[in-house]
Amino acid sequence: INNIVLACDLTNPSENIPVKYLKELRNIFHAVLNVITVNTNKIEQLKSSTEFASLSNLLHDLYPTYHFNIANSVEEGINKFLEEHNADLLLLLPKQHGFFEFHRSHTQKMILHADMPVMTIHE
Repeated sequence: INNIVLACDLTNPSENIPVKYLKELRNIFHAVLNVITVNTNKIEQLKSSTEFASLSNLLHDLYPTYHFNIANSVEEGINKFLEEHNADLLLLLPKQHGFFEFHRSHTQKMILHADMPVMTIHE
C-alpha cells in the first residue's frame, strides 16, 4: 500500500478524524496520504473555510495532499478521484446516524462498488 486516500467531509474534523490511527497506518505502510473532500459547492468556499483550516492543523504531521472535487454526489466525486490517482486503500469515516434515519449511507455505497480495499474507521 503506497497511496492511501482518506475521504472525509469538513464537519468537526477534530472530533471525527482519528489522527492516531491515520499516523499508525501511514507509518506502517510508509504511504502517501491524500485527503479528498467532495462537495456540490464552489471549491474556493471549501478551501477558505474554518473547517478546512482545522483539518489542516489536525493532520499537519502527516503531510497530506488535499484535493477538493465538485460532483453531483459524494460517491461520484470519490470514484472519479480514485480512477485518476492510483489509490491502494480507501479510508472512510462513517457518520453516526440517529435511530430513525433510514437511508443508505455513502459508506455502504462505496464499499459495495469499490475496486480496491476499503477500510472504515470508527473512533
